[in-house]
Order: sequence, then C-alpha cells, then structure tokens
Amino acid sequence: MKTAIAVYNNRIAPVFDVARRVIILESDTAPGARPTTVRLSGDQPLQKVRQLSALGAESLVCGAISQALQAALTAGGIRVIPFIAGDVQEVIDARSIQTAIEQNNYNRLATAKALGIHKTTLFRRMKRLGLALPEQDGRHHRRSLRLQGCNPMELLKC
Repeated sequence: MKTAIAVYNNRIAPVFDVARRVIILESDTAPGARPTTVRLSGDQPLQKVRQLSALGAESLVCGAISQALQAALTAGGIRVIPFIAGDVQEVIDARSIQTAIEQNNYNRLATAKALGIHKTTLFRRMKRLGLALPEQDGRHHRRSLRLQGCNPMELLKC
C-alpha cells in the first residue's frame, strides 16, 4: 500500500490544495528505508488527483484540504486523512510503528524486535508520538484461558 504525504519545509503541508511536493511511502519497505519525494506538476486539482493515482497512492495524509479536492480524491479511490500537522519524520515514525504493531498482532515485544529497538524505546516513542498502547499486547495467555474454564492442552489437540 502506498501513502502520499503532502510536504512543505519538512512538515506536513498546511493546505494540500497549494502543496507542490509529496512523499510516497510504501508499506512493504523495511523500517528506515528512505521514502520517495515527488514534485507535483500543475496547480489544477484534477492534475494532482491524476498524478497521485498514477503514482499508485491509496491514501493521502495532509493538513487542510478543500471539499472539492477531497471529493475528487475520494472519487479517484484515494483515502484522504486530513488535518494532520507536524514534522514529517514523526508522522512517518508513527505510521511505521502502527503498521508494525498491526503486523505483529498487537504483540508489543514482537513489534519492538521487528523494528530493531528495545521494548522500552518502543513504549517511549509511542507515548511521544501520541499513539495509544493496545489494551492487550497480543500474546497468548494460558492463564486467561484457565480463568475462562478452558484447558490449554485441549486447544492444542484441535
């Protein structure tokens, strides 16, 4: 999945309608891989929609956006995530952490290992970026099965 992030001076562009550059992120790239920066040609909204579609972007992260341009992007099959502000690198970090957590079934320790960081570093980054910790960490808890009246050894035979 490709995500486009509207950029202005290493921050999320405040208004996508006048943005000239986007960063393209691919979900299957390794953590720490460099994203691709693309210059948007033309000022016409439909040109931007066509260019993002040609790049294969499935979602767009931006600041403010006009209703007409958002409708055109949505009609073109691009999911718009508006009203995001801040440093681009922080948004990229938050996205990579969120993707890794989902890929590791919300197991925080496995996520930290996949990202190549210590679990405490993962917790600190999540807190700094404002990401919520999952209520359960995705690990299999035999004790909770026993409390529910299940025998974990019986489950293994299935």
